Amino acid sequence: MIIAATFEDKILKKIIHKFKYNFIENLAYPLSEILVQKILDLKDKKGDPNWVSVFWDTKPLLMPVPLHQKRERWRGFNQAERLGLNIANRLGLEFKNDLLTRVKNTKPQAKFNKQKRLKNIKGAFGINSALSDQIKNTNILLVDDVFTTGITMNECARILKRNGANKIWGIVLARG
Repeated sequence: MIIAATFEDKILKKIIHKFKYNFIENLAYPLSEILVQKILDLKDKKGDPNWVSVFWDTKPLLMPVPLHQKRERWRGFNQAERLGLNIANRLGLEFKNDLLTRVKNTKPQAKFNKQKRLKNIKGAFGINSALSDQIKNTNILLVDDVFTTGITMNECARILKRNGANKIWGIVLARG
């Protein structure tokens, strides 16, 4: 299940681009507030789909889609981590940024079509083996900035499932 704050919002996509590639880390708080509000809006809707109730009842572990160390050093921060920290604090969720790791330094997915994205991301993620027991039977909320084809989020979910995660949701600012 993917929760997207917006679909095809050109202005938000420009802001996200500035956040990531112009290194404007101060945008993390207002962008994460958009995601917090989206989650709260879903919680308040009458006739919630079953997954919303499961989400709130289980208090999922929140984790960001990881960046490779080289990319994080270049940017100075992991944008998904910055978004996730505020979401976790605002919603009272446990935050873990050291369970899922980026083991392969991939090229940015935005440059590729779907086939090249699949090839690029294959084998990019792993689990911190010293902490892998913290994943078993856990519900997880994965945070990222943009969901285009879903390849990155799906690869993260596949690795987490393979290591015993129960339910996995994804939340992004923009989809499309």
